[in-house]
Amino acid sequence: AKATVKEGVFTQKVNYLVVNGKMVKIRATAGVRGWYVSENLQLQPPTPPNFSVGTSQGWADVVGGANIVVPLSPKIAVFITGDAGAGGANVDYQIATFANYQIKPKWGIGIGYRYLDINYRNTNQNVLDLHESGIALTLLYKYGKQPPVQ
Repeated sequence: AKATVKEGVFTQKVNYLVVNGKMVKIRATAGVRGWYVSENLQLQPPTPPNFSVGTSQGWADVVGGANIVVPLSPKIAVFITGDAGAGGANVDYQIATFANYQIKPKWGIGIGYRYLDINYRNTNQNVLDLHESGIALTLLYKYGKQPPVQ
């Protein structure tokens, strides 16, 4: 038997600056997390017949949360972020922390750790109830006019 599960998750959010302190910045966040999951099960006995069954589904969840930014220098900052939401899923949420390096005034990259939890059940009895955690990479783009020190 061979089981294969493939997953894609893409979250795009907008931020609104709520607290703009010298030592800490707090932003409210809102956006959409898109999901795509496919599963396939193959049975390959020594003699035919072979058997294969699979399914896939995609959905989107509206998420809201906050992030806390602690600037360490003009180019380096530590982010702590979290959000939760629902829509296609019953609930999904994440919490993460990243170290970000500002490459250019509007572009940054980062590395950190993320915990993501999902509870999805659709009308076809497909169930995805899991949590994922581990190293995550970020690509940040800042839209609009930026203050000189982030």
